[in-house]
Order: sequence, then structure tokens, then C-alpha cells
Amino acid sequence: MFLFEAFASWNYQVITMFARGSVASAITSLIVGTEIALFSFAMGGHVGDMVRSLTERRSESGAENESLREESEPRDEFQRKTEDTLEIEEEAALDVMSWSDRQNLCFAAAALVCVWIPFIPAVILDDNPTRREYWLTVLVGPFGSLCRWWLSRFNGAHAWIPFGTFSANIIATVGDAILGTAQILADAEVDRYLTAIMTGFFGDLSTVSTWVGEISKLVPRHRQYLY
Repeated sequence: MFLFEAFASWNYQVITMFARGSVASAITSLIVGTEIALFSFAMGGHVGDMVRSLTERRSESGAENESLREESEPRDEFQRKTEDTLEIEEEAALDVMSWSDRQNLCFAAAALVCVWIPFIPAVILDDNPTRREYWLTVLVGPFGSLCRWWLSRFNGAHAWIPFGTFSANIIATVGDAILGTAQILADAEVDRYLTAIMTGFFGDLSTVSTWVGEISKLVPRHRQYLY
């Protein structure tokens, strides 16, 4: 996730460009990066509409064929009762699934922990500094996602600004800037750890895709530019 939509990393690179005096490159990166994100979001919506349209057409065609078949081959009473029973069982299964959402969430969390735990000894025992940086990046990444998920509950706190996503992006960007400044004085080993935290934790804490999706929903249009 952080490799494709790290809002904080993007803005940190822009800040670095400004600090080095590459003002034109920094402004271009902001404009082009935002345009690419908005274009990708719009294209994704168009592709989704196309797939949904094709699916609905096939469903309608299949329903028409089924209706014609039923009219040409009347069902007997036993078949009709069997299908009614299956429908009732499916509805009951859906009800059971709705009651088991919490259990499914716990199972998913346990599976995530089982996948996540092996990276702990990898960080400690791996002698290769580059690989150790990668393991640490993966290790701290989920915590950034969890923090962003927790902050998302504040999206309705303001009249129109999605405050949760806004806070996540600001915190991650500021955190990247602080750690990036600390890298100036850090040695090679500490630098790798700081890079892992910037890429993993703050990269997952921030988001471009959610930010762009929220921009597209804001009305009137001047709020999109303000956000």
C-alpha cells in the first residue's frame, strides 16, 4: 500500500525539492501528482461503470432466458417447494453471517498476527542491513494503517472537511519531515531504521486514494480546492 499511495512520502519529496531550491520542480510535482491521482480515480470509476454495465446486461439476458425456459417447461410442485426451501436457507445463512461479523474480524486479526510475527526475528537476526530495513518497514506498516482507520471515525466531526483523513495525512507528513531532518545527523544504521519508519508507518498512515476520493465528493467545487 505505502508503495503506491504514500501521501506523506510524496509531500516529503516536495519539501526536499523546496529546501534544495528546486521551486519549479516542487510545484510541478504537486500539480502533476494531484492531476495523475484525480485522473486515475476518474478512470477507475469509468472502468467500474463499464464492468457493471456489462454485468447487468448479462444478468438481464440470463433472466430473460430463464423466464423463457420456465414458461416452456412448467415446474412440478416438488421442484417449486425445493427452490422455496433453498431461498429460505440462503436468507438464514445471510442472517448467520451478519451475526458472525465480529468472529470473522477476530479471525482476520489472528491471521494477520500470524503473518506479521515472523518478521520480528527477521529484523533481529538478519545480518543484511538492506533486508533488515525491508523487514522493519513491513513490521511497522500495519500500525500506520490501524492508526488511519482509528482516525477515520473523525471524518464526520467537521461540517465538510473529512477531518480524520486530513489529520492522518498531516501527521504523517510532519512525521516524515521530522525524521527526515533527524537523518541528517544519524549514522548509516539509524538512517535505515528512520527510513523504514517513514516508509512503513507514516507511508501507511497517509493516503492519496482516500484523499482523492473525498475531494471528488465535496460540494460546492471551491471546497475541493480548499481541501
